[in-house]
Amino acid sequence: MAGTYTRAPISNVLTDKDGYTIDSTNPLAVNPAESGAANFVTSQVTVSSASATQLLAARSTRRAALVTNNDSSINIYVGTATVTATTGHLIGPGLSASIPYVGAIYAIAASGSPKASASEVYD
Repeated sequence: MAGTYTRAPISNVLTDKDGYTIDSTNPLAVNPAESGAANFVTSQVTVSSASATQLLAARSTRRAALVTNNDSSINIYVGTATVTATTGHLIGPGLSASIPYVGAIYAIAASGSPKASASEVYD
C-alpha cells in the first residue's frame, strides 16, 4: 500500500494520564494506599489442634496480614472462627500466606501445637 507516513514527534517530557507534565515541581501523585501503612505489628501464637485459635483480631484499617507456619512438620489451616482442617486454607510447614482481609483471622493445626507468626500492617 503506497502512502506517505509522518513520524510522530518523540518527547522526553513525562506526562500523567491526563496530559499534565510530571517534573520536580509537579510530581506524580501517589495513592497513600500504595505507599505503605502507618503501623506494623507482629506476634507468635501457639495453634491448637482441638479448636480454632485467633491469630489476629479484626481491624477495619488493616491493609494486609501475613501468617507463617513456623513448624517444621505440622500443617496449619487459616480461616474465620469456624475454620477446620477440612475447610481452612492450608499453610504448610515453613510457608506463609498473605491475607488482605480486615476480619479476625484464625488457625487450626492438623495435629500437635505448632507456632504461627502473624503480622499485619494497618493505618
